[in-house]
Amino acid sequence: MKKHLLFLLGTLLFFTVNAQAQFYVGASGGNSFINQSLNDINGNSFKVDDNTGSWKIYGGLGNKFLGVEGGYRSVGTASTVANDVSYETSITGWDVAAKGTIHIGPVFGFAKAGAFFGQYDNRYPEVSSMQKDTSFMWGLGAGVLLGDTFEIRMEWESLNLQGSNNISTLSLGTAIHFGGGKN
Repeated sequence: MKKHLLFLLGTLLFFTVNAQAQFYVGASGGNSFINQSLNDINGNSFKVDDNTGSWKIYGGLGNKFLGVEGGYRSVGTASTVANDVSYETSITGWDVAAKGTIHIGPVFGFAKAGAFFGQYDNRYPEVSSMQKDTSFMWGLGAGVLLGDTFEIRMEWESLNLQGSNNISTLSLGTAIHFGGGKN
């Protein structure tokens, strides 16, 4: 899986660099929706189902239609109480994705798919555990390009981890474009 993903991202990078690629950096903030199954120290299963604030910083390289985007994010800290015991999970991680974009004047829509390299810090009373996981991620978004260099965008991303776990974010962000051809 990792070799196929690296090949796909390398191919996209090659084509975007050869087609007047444009580099961009940005940041966004919004809300995350966390529905995650955890096990306590005794092996008892419970659910964390919570909404919390999230943020990310990202950058990408691409032309008018194809590109590669990656970033670092905090999905936030979600908590629940089960049997009068408080449980909490904090999720952060890196992501990389292939991105396709369609422009209609200054308005654009995009879709992306790639990998999320997550780190989960789960805390129970007097116990803490760290877990790392790589999962498929995908997203959809739309925005507007103001001039040639500044964009505002809204996006939804799914960071599904494992079978019954559903983690997604909805965010509003901005980015600044550098170099390359005109979008």
